[in-house]
Amino acid sequence: MVYPKHNNNKEKRGIDIVSGIVTNEFDFIWRSQANSDDYGTDGIIEITENQYVLGKSIAVQIKYGESWFNEVKNNCFIVRESSQKHYHYWLDNSLPHIFIITNESDEAYWVSLNEDSVIKTEKGLKIKIPCENEFLKAKKEIGKLAKYDKLNFIKSNSEIIKCLKAHIENDCKVVFTYSTRTDKTYCGDYELFVEDEDSVIVENLDYIVMPKDFTFFDMGKFLMYLFPWADVSIDEEYYEIHEETDPIEKYKQEYGFYDKETGEYYYNHDDVYWNPYRPYEDGLVESYRFLLQPNKLADAILLIEEYMKSEYNDLNFSSTLSKEIKNVTFDF
Repeated sequence: MVYPKHNNNKEKRGIDIVSGIVTNEFDFIWRSQANSDDYGTDGIIEITENQYVLGKSIAVQIKYGESWFNEVKNNCFIVRESSQKHYHYWLDNSLPHIFIITNESDEAYWVSLNEDSVIKTEKGLKIKIPCENEFLKAKKEIGKLAKYDKLNFIKSNSEIIKCLKAHIENDCKVVFTYSTRTDKTYCGDYELFVEDEDSVIVENLDYIVMPKDFTFFDMGKFLMYLFPWADVSIDEEYYEIHEETDPIEKYKQEYGFYDKETGEYYYNHDDVYWNPYRPYEDGLVESYRFLLQPNKLADAILLIEEYMKSEYNDLNFSSTLSKEIKNVTFDF
């Protein structure tokens, strides 16, 4: 009598262990590559923060079974590959790769694949995985290793840049407002919209994605994080009307010295530092209003997107792209 035979797919068991940790413990997104041709990637981890998908990913190669834990030297598990075919695929890949070994006890240990951890041998590759690298405890390290998908960055930002440029050509202003409580560690309230010459909002832009628990101390870096493709400045006309404190008087009180006889503050004019990103409302609640103007990076993004949509063998366009990119300089 013949019965169907159970296929004990060890590779799938290893993937189940890793994907379970990724989704249940890290609250990241797991995208399996198990049904695809195996070139050295079993899955992709997408990083999330406070339920926001950040566009950062990392690739994973998984091995399952007790045999992968047999060789230990200098407090490292030693994994041996019988060929070198994955070496350049892992180390030269646009996505960083990590290597994970798992076993029947649901243990999982990992290492970032780089020139230090992957060593070429006469017969293949040797991978060193520190015995202290428990994957279950690696959420923060995995998040740091993950990289932004550059092509996705171009695609996702090109549309908003086109929109802003079109509005600015029609004499509209692109405005970003931001308010936060100084006693709270959350990202605050924000809006991105387009305003016409009569200060009427003509379009609200649902573009910005920020973590809810985001604390920053440098407004300039914060704006660079949100809008790397824009020059950002305060809305001077709006500040002239709504700014609660004269910036000169505020500077005197913060950095000058107080003369008891005259009852006034004095300061050295040569040492004045004007905060280009100061709030117009300052106190328990800080409120800002900024204007956005697409910069050279915005132009480069649109040019690269145009190239991506073109035929890649269009040598004339490729030459133009090369010349344009060479002329782009960024003062970050």
